Amino acid sequence: MLPDTPLIMLPGICCDGWFFRHQAHAFSKCGDGSPRHVIVPDWAAHVDPRDGTGALQRLAGRLSTAWHEARLDGAVVVGHSMGGTIAALACGTGRFQPSALLLLDSSTPVPPDRRPFLREMGQRIQACANSDAAARRTRMGEVLREYVFQHLASPADDRGALEEIVERMSAADPERNGVLLQAASVIDVTSSLKRVPGRVVALAGDPSRIPIDLFLAARPDADIAQLPRVGHFLQVLAPEPVNTAIACVLRGEPLRGAGMESLTPARAHA
Repeated sequence: MLPDTPLIMLPGICCDGWFFRHQAHAFSKCGDGSPRHVIVPDWAAHVDPRDGTGALQRLAGRLSTAWHEARLDGAVVVGHSMGGTIAALACGTGRFQPSALLLLDSSTPVPPDRRPFLREMGQRIQACANSDAAARRTRMGEVLREYVFQHLASPADDRGALEEIVERMSAADPERNGVLLQAASVIDVTSSLKRVPGRVVALAGDPSRIPIDLFLAARPDADIAQLPRVGHFLQVLAPEPVNTAIACVLRGEPLRGAGMESLTPARAHA
C-alpha cells in the first residue's frame, strides 16, 4: 500500500467519531509527516428510516458511491461492530474499491441465532424516539446500559470507561439507529463479504462475537486475531493494540504484536 493510504473508519450502532478519536489522531499523519486522509463518517445521518428493512443496504450504497466519487478508492476501511457490517456491504458493492477491510469485534455475517436479538434491540431503541428530548436520552441510557454491561463488556473493562461509553451512545438518534438494527436482523452480508476486493482481516475481543465459521466460509483467506480480556469497544478500551492492528493492515502484514493472538475455529469454539 502507499504510505499515504487513506483510512475510513465506521463506528458501531449509536456511536460517533468519538469512538475512533485515538485512531484518528494516531494516523492523522503519514510516516513522512504529511497529512493522511482519515475519514470517520457520521453514517447515521445518511439513514432514512422510511427505508425500513432495506435501510442497511441503501446506506451502504450511499456510502460506497460517496467514497468512490471522493476518489477514496484504495483506502483501508475499518468497521467496528455494526460499522463492520456496513463496511462489508459498502466495500462489496463493486463500485468503491478498498485495498483492505478490517473488522473490529463485528458479528459479520450476522448469525441466524443473533437475528431475533437484533430485531428486539432495534425495536426497543426505536421506541425511545416517542419521548421528549430529556426523557428520550434517559430511556436510551437505560436500554443501552443494559445492552453494554450485559452483552458487550468484559470483566476486565474499566467501569468508568463503560459508563462514559453509555453516556455517549445515549445521545444517538433512536429512530435511525433502531431502524438500522432491525434491518441488520434480516440482511445476509455473506455475498458482499465474498465480493470485497483486497484483504479482509478481523480483530475480536470476545471470540464468541465473531461468527468464525460463517466468516471463514465467506473469506477463507482472512487473518483473524483476538485481543484477550478486552470487551467489545476495543478501539476505546485498548487503543494501542488497535492502532497496531491498523498499522499491520496498512503495511500488508499479519495481525501480530501488542497482545494480539491468532484466532482459529478451534480456539473460538473452545
